[in-house]
Amino acid sequence: MTTGPERTDHQDIAFSLRQLTDIAAKALSPGVNDPTTAVHALSHSSALLCELAQRHLGPHLLLDNDQQVRVVLQRPNLEDLLDLAVTQPMRYGAAEPAVLARIAMLRGELAWTSTPAHQPPVHSALTRLHATIDAQDFHPTERLQLTELTRLIEQGLAKQQAHGAP
Repeated sequence: MTTGPERTDHQDIAFSLRQLTDIAAKALSPGVNDPTTAVHALSHSSALLCELAQRHLGPHLLLDNDQQVRVVLQRPNLEDLLDLAVTQPMRYGAAEPAVLARIAMLRGELAWTSTPAHQPPVHSALTRLHATIDAQDFHPTERLQLTELTRLIEQGLAKQQAHGAP
């Protein structure tokens, strides 16, 4: 193990996610206004989150030979990582239907690939997304498309829960 002046993606997965989130947030800034780049960054965040959702997240205990806890490694849980990935893009891209649609799909993809223990943060994230969509002054067609997309995701999640998957 080595130390250095900066965090690295190998040492801290939240660092990689933060970099993707920064790309999305900067792409949505008024000076840049590039929702396509934000959507692409969210796609990469989704792939990373889906991989992480299949792993044990959160604090990790290191034990000695007598099984006594010697170190508690504070690691982010899925809720922390999901918030990191979507809070700023949702805030800065709230008026852009393509960004909100990609955030909805990210949550659906995450729900479909995560363990049952990771489902509650995904469901609460959908509630926040609904509130963001409802607060926008979208054209009726855009609102209908977003509402239909979130409805389909919620339907899929309900079916998944009823069948006990994944």
